[in-house]
Amino acid sequence: MKYRLIVLLALLPYLGLADCTGDGFWVYPADGILREDGWIMIEGYAESRRMIDSINASYQLTLESEGHQVKMQVMAHYRGQYSLDQVLVKPMEKLKVNETYTLHIATSKGEKIRNLSHFNPRTDEYEPLQWTVEKSPVNRMPSWPQKPKWAKHEVNWYGCGPAVYTVFDLGYLNKGTWVKVELVELETQTKSEFYLRVNPRDGLLYIGHGMCSGAFNFKQKHGYKVRFGLLSYSGVAHDKRSRWITFSSPFDQVGSEF
Repeated sequence: MKYRLIVLLALLPYLGLADCTGDGFWVYPADGILREDGWIMIEGYAESRRMIDSINASYQLTLESEGHQVKMQVMAHYRGQYSLDQVLVKPMEKLKVNETYTLHIATSKGEKIRNLSHFNPRTDEYEPLQWTVEKSPVNRMPSWPQKPKWAKHEVNWYGCGPAVYTVFDLGYLNKGTWVKVELVELETQTKSEFYLRVNPRDGLLYIGHGMCSGAFNFKQKHGYKVRFGLLSYSGVAHDKRSRWITFSSPFDQVGSEF
């Protein structure tokens, strides 16, 4: 049996105006550069979540260059609240600097999923999922430039539903820095976790979901608290997390269409 897996390298929360599709993957880093002991983040949307849930059980990931094959291990797996799942994987051994590696997925029977590729909107072509390896920095852990603070709520209504976010300013973190978000619904004490990326456009962190999918969902007339932890270049979550910040549902302050 032949498979074709199409992966979209994109900023998921900001795909808002088109109709929702039935599946899709997002893979990071999206700039084609990987650290020698770095990590890869894979997010699966809608029907594609089943594959995310089955990595290591039904599917095996490897990075392969000429003469070097490295198995990947799962470091974290989170199930989002709005049709989105995520898995953080990293190589089981160091990669070779300056080598180019391609990501491969095989079934538990060892059958590779063929034509593993992503669509590059800049070239309008499908391309292999590849990264060139750079040496890891000496300082592997980003640091907090300031205490995180709430910035604003955003609620926008589209054809398939709302895009709703509560937005935080984490200071002058590098745009694209990954942050571990722990969100607690106060009424039920339900806790959800997900890695989110600082928006490369404005440097802010958007917590919520777009029209089609996202990590977190909010209810009207509910309260929440959140705290943050930074993700190191080698895929380790920072033990020193931010303080808890409480806030009300974005729907309560911005309003609901219903």
